[in-house]
Amino acid sequence: MDDPALAVPDRRTLDGFLQLGSVEGVHVAIVSGRSIDALQTFVGSQPDVILVGNHGSSLRSDDQSETVNHLIEVLTRLSAEFPGTEVEAKPTGAAFHYRHADDADAAEMAARRLAGVAGARVIEGKKVVEAVLGKGDKGSAVADLRTSTGAAAVLFIGDDETDEAVFKTLDPHDIGIKVGGGDTAANHRVNDVRAVAEVFETLVGYLRNDPKV
Repeated sequence: MDDPALAVPDRRTLDGFLQLGSVEGVHVAIVSGRSIDALQTFVGSQPDVILVGNHGSSLRSDDQSETVNHLIEVLTRLSAEFPGTEVEAKPTGAAFHYRHADDADAAEMAARRLAGVAGARVIEGKKVVEAVLGKGDKGSAVADLRTSTGAAAVLFIGDDETDEAVFKTLDPHDIGIKVGGGDTAANHRVNDVRAVAEVFETLVGYLRNDPKV
């Protein structure tokens, strides 16, 4: 996907996810690097779906917006120096995409350095420098969700390096599923989103005691 903003969930997978959320006693959440507004466009009016954006990071409401704007401006100026890069502004920081840069390694190193100078944390991603202001990551976000929902166990599915923060914190009785290749701390792996849809559909059928679902 050349434009990260154009990436949308697979329809069958999303339908299975929403069906799972309709099962009594099950809480479903999307924990993403995207903004809450972006996630809302995917799920629509689904009050039972918990949305956690920007990698679970949080900001105080005082002067942090000025700091975020400064970070975005700094990375935008850097992007002009590296053709093929792109800056995605976010409420708590910015994502510097360098997949199509002529010199990807130099672009990544420069973005990391400037993010640090601006006081941002860098979260590992696929060909992207996720510069985030404030505290929190996906791992702490899922831990908070476990507490707030009273969940007895967690099923977490992810395909990005940022999802490793969750896989590393799961309990032995939890299930972590890595989508695609690459090193992972997850205890299970599937090949693609079609397999994820099958996971959801199978789980819904099991929980509803209806193997045909």
